[in-house]
Amino acid sequence: MAAHVLGIAGSDNQGLEGIEYYYDAILRGIPGRLTAERDASQRSIPGGTLQSIPAQAGQDVILTLDSVIQYNAELVLQDAVLSSKSDRGLVLIMDPRTGEIIANAIFPTFDPNDYQKVPLEQRRNVAITDQYEPGSTFKFVTAAASLDLNLTHNARTFESGLYWEIGGGGVFVIPMAGPAGVLHSWKRWNDPITLSLPSWRTKWARSVFILISGTSVSGSA
Repeated sequence: MAAHVLGIAGSDNQGLEGIEYYYDAILRGIPGRLTAERDASQRSIPGGTLQSIPAQAGQDVILTLDSVIQYNAELVLQDAVLSSKSDRGLVLIMDPRTGEIIANAIFPTFDPNDYQKVPLEQRRNVAITDQYEPGSTFKFVTAAASLDLNLTHNARTFESGLYWEIGGGGVFVIPMAGPAGVLHSWKRWNDPITLSLPSWRTKWARSVFILISGTSVSGSA
């Protein structure tokens, strides 16, 4: 469980990837030492010098992962990837009150005790190493910024459409269900979050950028 997070350790117990690698100096501790006086046959000499320095155990590293949530996230993710015939899938679950990561699941996974059979590409924690578009999750950032900068309020309405031009290009809204007219209308300010409308998210971001850059803001209200 959580193989991509915990990582792997080599034959000498040195951390090579993941938490094992990052906190290796904390986890590995200090080896002990036994110094003894021996004869030519490498036998200890009775009454000779004998000095023993005990090993010091490494420290514990306590993660924010919830074992129950992590376990179930991996099961659900595996089923989703296999049923959709996808190449890979990942799940990140965060506690919104603290920002703590309580689940970091990636499939396909691997056995840290037999990692040599798995290519490096499959062992990477792609949830934190790879770049990818945030998608609809970024709507909350632009929405929060527009509220913080007093660009909108809960009673404000926007005119939605199926296409909106910006920066020499365009943003399309593809209806997922129902008639297109449902999307092309006047909506409340918070509807883009519940209806997942990218054109409105772009409008929020544009208004925030214009205000920060010192340009006047214009739009429907």
